Amino acid sequence: MWVVVFFNTGIVLYLVNASFKKLNLDEDDLIGGGKYPDFTGAWYTEVGATIFITTFIAATSSSIANVGSMAVKIALRYRDRGFTKDKKRTKKLL
Repeated sequence: MWVVVFFNTGIVLYLVNASFKKLNLDEDDLIGGGKYPDFTGAWYTEVGATIFITTFIAATSSSIANVGSMAVKIALRYRDRGFTKDKKRTKKLL
């Protein structure tokens, strides 16, 4: 999974936005037809920001999902106890 995310985030964004003028590619080509011949300030502003946002979301989404799952489990347990903090009280049959 890591290899796929790395390829989609880093390599594909680089190839799509890179300009390979020495290879005589058209500007309409998907790969190598971008507007950045090198890593310039504009490249970092546009492509670098996209890579950062994608990486940040990938890094934090699993943690947010885990916290949400824990919150649902706690809420269901609290409801089972009749909205009390008594750990011995439950509606489950043993």
